[in-house]
Amino acid sequence: MSDDESLGAPTFVPTCARDGVARPAFLVDLIEAYRQRHLPCFFTETRKSYEGDQRARILDSYFADSTRAAVLLVDVGDRRLGRGPRTRLEYEAGTLTPEFDAVIRSCRVIERRAQPRLGRLAQLTVAQDMYTLLVYLLRTADHCAAEPERPDNLRKVDAATVVVRREAEEIETYVEESARQELIARYVLGLLPGLLVCAVLLVLSRWLPLDPAGPAPATLAIPLCIGAGGLGAVVSVLSRITSDRTDVSVRDRSKRMAMATGAFRPIIGAVFGALFFLVVAAGLLPLRPPHDATAGLLPFFAVVAFVAGFNERWAQDTLVRTVRKNVDGPGESRTLPPRTQKGAGAESSDSVSGKKWSSRVLR
Repeated sequence: MSDDESLGAPTFVPTCARDGVARPAFLVDLIEAYRQRHLPCFFTETRKSYEGDQRARILDSYFADSTRAAVLLVDVGDRRLGRGPRTRLEYEAGTLTPEFDAVIRSCRVIERRAQPRLGRLAQLTVAQDMYTLLVYLLRTADHCAAEPERPDNLRKVDAATVVVRREAEEIETYVEESARQELIARYVLGLLPGLLVCAVLLVLSRWLPLDPAGPAPATLAIPLCIGAGGLGAVVSVLSRITSDRTDVSVRDRSKRMAMATGAFRPIIGAVFGALFFLVVAAGLLPLRPPHDATAGLLPFFAVVAFVAGFNERWAQDTLVRTVRKNVDGPGESRTLPPRTQKGAGAESSDSVSGKKWSSRVLR
């Protein structure tokens, strides 16, 4: 079982291989070179070849003495594989218990899932912890292989498997929390391009063809509402983060998606702010300033726009109710004319009470 991947890198023929076949060096070649340490410079040159072919700098390594197994802690520098620290593993699967193979697979899955979701420092922490667990497992298996006649070998392997599984669950918890913090950081970072778009909208709003003699000067009210709505959205995001109520989902979003979501929040707030100015100015929403003075109109619209950007759900519900009310009319239902019998033109009545009935259409 190997984690090496061929990248089509420059090939290398070990000086002591004498097979004449040019190919990239893999972890199995490092294991063979380690088992032939009596050959001068063989392991050193094979290690250099491995680092060049796999675009990975070896930070730490463990090679078993009694079995063909090894684990490396490497720093990958190839963008196609994802840059960052990780482990490389080679061992003979199926030689011990199924639980032994299962816990190794679990460790590999946790590390692979963590790589694209974490920053470099968190990746290094996870890779180092996984390297420690894998070295512990391989060393236990190597000791058992060195003394195969001992009856308690399988018990030692099972005990090591239980310990590693428990530690792997703690690492997985750390990965989830670190990934969440990483997404929140990208989410907040995405506010900056969103605010830049809001600034562009604010400038463009000065040329909107609105009546300057309306409830508030359009050339001032629209830009003010756009800025207040975007600011309200930013304050809402920061308030949720400080109170640990952010809605960033770790499993459903990537780093780019989290950043894009953060960029959309000020834009949505700015649009809601402008929409609420238009709705209130058109008289579709029963909101009135506390006084009729013209000087208080701009602060009034700014507050309404800020609230619309701050509470996006309230803004959506209010706009939907306003549209329904003005499109459907004030009535909640309408009554259909009573049904008539065929050819008689008589009204239909309830067979039990004898009272007339009518149909109600629910919206």
